Amino acid sequence: MPEKMIEKMPEKMIEEKRNKTAVITGGSRGIGAAIAARLAAEGCDIALIYHGNTQKAEAVRAEIEENYGRKCRAYRCDVADGAACKETVKAILAE
Repeated sequence: MPEKMIEKMPEKMIEEKRNKTAVITGGSRGIGAAIAARLAAEGCDIALIYHGNTQKAEAVRAEIEENYGRKCRAYRCDVADGAACKETVKAILAE
């Protein structure tokens, strides 16, 4: 489905996203996983932030890398914890 949606988007919009990293909270399931897949289809690398289910996060990560050929990393973080968020962002930027 994302591929069909991309066909309708102006090339300039897609080009602006290529080779950038999108940080997605709640990326291990539902809307977060769908957004991550869409942005990967548009050419973004993905930083998935999840709180509890490492297995689901790793499944989404593997699916994005396999289906879209984009770099995808999963980071466990409680987004309610400001210090943890800062450390996670530092880790993302270090890669």
